[in-house]
Amino acid sequence: MAGRGIPTWRGQQYSLALFPTWIKACTTAARNVWFGRPLGFAVTPKARQSGGPSWSLIRPQIVVSILLALAAVVGIIRLATGLAEPLGTLVNVFWVVFDLVVMSILVRAVLYKGYEPAAEPANREEA
Repeated sequence: MAGRGIPTWRGQQYSLALFPTWIKACTTAARNVWFGRPLGFAVTPKARQSGGPSWSLIRPQIVVSILLALAAVVGIIRLATGLAEPLGTLVNVFWVVFDLVVMSILVRAVLYKGYEPAAEPANREEA
């Protein structure tokens, strides 16, 4: 209700793309409750760490994306050869493509270099 009329595409992208984080959070919380451990809180850095793109951070998503792409190829081949039920296979291929498009935000996120403010003019009178 609070977001009525506001586009949610970016939120949907990050929600799906961060599935390993959600899985880890849920399993850790459940394990802590079941075994009576206190819930912890890890402070994470708010600025980009030094170095280049951190592809290792999205390794699970890369593996899933490769598997999804392979599934789409298999589905299309099965459709082309008549070995699959057309409607169900087309729906599955559509969802695979949708998931790949949604998770593509991760490539952009890994390559993001951080906010870079625009340079101010040397002489304020020029502005």
